Amino acid sequence: MKRNHQLLILCLTLATALFSCGKKEKVVIDLTPTPTPEITGFTPANGMPGTTVTVTGKNFSTNIPDNDLKLGTQRMVVKTATATALTFDVPVGATTAKISLIIKNKTAVSANNFVVDPIPTGIAAFAPQEGPSGTEVTITGADFPLSPEVKLNGIKAEVKSANANQIKFTVPYNTTLTKHKIVVSGGGKNYESAAEFTVTNTGKLGKWTRIPDPIINSQNVSIFPGGISFVFEGKLYWGFNRVSFNGDQFFFMYNPARPDSGWQATEINGQLPTSLTDPVPAVVGNKVYFGNSLATANYGKWWEFDPMTKAFTSVAPIPGTHAAMGIAFTMGGKLYSASDGDDKSIYVFNPANGGNWTKSVDAFYSQINLGGVVVLNNEAIIGPAFKTTTDHYRKYMYKFTVNGNVGAVTELPALPDAQLGIRVKTPAFGLKGKAYFMVNERMWEYDGAATIPWRLVMSDDLNESIEHVGVVGEKVYGWNSKGKIYEFSFIN
Repeated sequence: MKRNHQLLILCLTLATALFSCGKKEKVVIDLTPTPTPEITGFTPANGMPGTTVTVTGKNFSTNIPDNDLKLGTQRMVVKTATATALTFDVPVGATTAKISLIIKNKTAVSANNFVVDPIPTGIAAFAPQEGPSGTEVTITGADFPLSPEVKLNGIKAEVKSANANQIKFTVPYNTTLTKHKIVVSGGGKNYESAAEFTVTNTGKLGKWTRIPDPIINSQNVSIFPGGISFVFEGKLYWGFNRVSFNGDQFFFMYNPARPDSGWQATEINGQLPTSLTDPVPAVVGNKVYFGNSLATANYGKWWEFDPMTKAFTSVAPIPGTHAAMGIAFTMGGKLYSASDGDDKSIYVFNPANGGNWTKSVDAFYSQINLGGVVVLNNEAIIGPAFKTTTDHYRKYMYKFTVNGNVGAVTELPALPDAQLGIRVKTPAFGLKGKAYFMVNERMWEYDGAATIPWRLVMSDDLNESIEHVGVVGEKVYGWNSKGKIYEFSFIN
C-alpha cells in the first residue's frame, strides 16, 4: 500500500511539472542509466614519459571531455576516444600507478599498474617526430645542461625553453629535406638522439625584394613579349625577339649601378635576322652569341651580336643535323650548345680557334627545351630534361665536364618535385659555388659537395612569374615579362 502511495505522488509530481511548462516547453527526462565503464587492459605495460598508452575496455565516452582519466592521482590528457579505447601520453613527472576512469560519477580502475620507466641520462624521446621547418619539438630526457645548444644536421636551432628534463626547440629553416638526429650539448655534456627527426619541408630561406619601378625610356617595354636575357659587362640585357614583323626591333638594358635610369630601350641596328627565332644566348669574353632555337629551315645557325654597334654578324653554323638550339653556355672561354632537335649532342665553339663547331659529347637526353644551365668553375649543371621519349616528367639533371674539347656527362640526383609538372621555363643562376633552379613557384639549391645535394630555398608564387635572372657581382636580379625587377637575398 505504501509503495502504491509513493508511485501516485511521483505521477502527480510529473504531471504538475509538465503542466507548469506550458505548451511551448518540454521536459526531457533521461531514464536510461549511464553504463559503467570497464578497463580491461592497456598497452604498453610500461614506458617513459612521452610514451603513448592505449587503454582498452568498454562503455567509454566518445566525447573526450567526458572521460576523466588518471594515472594514480595525476589527470591525463585524453588524445583520442572511442567507446572501447582511449589514448594518452605519459607526462613528465608521472609515477607508477593504476589507471582509473570516471564517467558521470561511475568509476573503472585497471587491474594492474602502469609502470613509469626511469628516464635515462640524455635524450630519451622527442615529439613530434616529423614536420616542416619551424616545427616546435619537445625533447624529454634527463641531465640536460642548464643552457643547452640544440643542433639538427649541424645547424643550430632556436631553444624556446629548457630544464634538466625537457627542452623545446624549433626546427631551423636552413637544414635539408631528410632525416637528422638531434644533438644536445653544453656544460661539457653531449647527447645524440637514437631516432631521427624527418624534415618534411625546409621552409623559406630566401626572398625577393621589389626594386622601385624603374623609369623606362620607351613605352614598348609594356608590350614586350618575354624575350631572352643575358648579363654583359655588369648590365642586364633583355629582348631580342620580335615585337612586330615589320616594325623596329628593340632590346632593353638595365644598369644596376644606375637604377634611376631604369630600362633603356635601344633599337637594333637594322632588324633581327629573319631566321633568328626565340634564340638562346651566351657571352664569351666581350662577345655575345645567339643560336636559333626553333625547328625551322635554319637549323643550327648562329650569330655574333655586338652590344656597342647593335649589329648581328653570321658565324659558322653547328654541323649537326636538325640542330635547333635548346641550351647554350660558356665554360673555359668556349661556347657550348646542345640541340633540342633531332641532334641532341653538345657542340663546342672556340672563337679563338677559327670559330668552328666540333662535337664535344654525344646526346644524353630526349628533350631539353625550357631547361637551365649553371656553370660552376669547370662544370655545367644542366636540366631538367626528359631522359627518354617515354618520360612523363622533366626532372633529370646532369653534370657536364670537359677535357680539352672532349666532354663527359654524369647524371645527378633528379630535381625534387618535378613530378608536379614544370609549367614554364626554368630560370637558373649560380652563386658562391651553388646552383639555383626556379621550378614553378619553388626555388631549389643544388650543392654538389653536400650529402643531400638538393635543398628547398623558398616556395613563393612570385618565383613563377619571374622569367629572367641575372647575376651582377654577387647580387641576383630577377624580372618578369613586364620589366618589374626584384633582388634576391637569403634570410639570415
